[in-house]
Amino acid sequence: MTAIPALLNVPELALWLNIKESTIRKWVCYRKIPFISVGRSVRFQREDIEEWLRQRSVGVERYPR
Repeated sequence: MTAIPALLNVPELALWLNIKESTIRKWVCYRKIPFISVGRSVRFQREDIEEWLRQRSVGVERYPR
C-alpha cells in the first residue's frame, strides 16, 4: 500500500515558505506554482513544492582569485 502524500493548504504553505497567503493565491491564479484542485480548494504536495523550489534555486559560480 502506498503512503498518501501530505497535502498542504494555502495557510500552511505560506507559513512554510514565510510569505503572504495572497502571494500563494496569486501564484495559483497565474499557474506559477504546482497545485492540486480539490473542488474550489487548492492543495499542494510537499514533494512538488520542494522540486519547484529546487528548480528555482540560483547557484553561485566560483571565480578563481
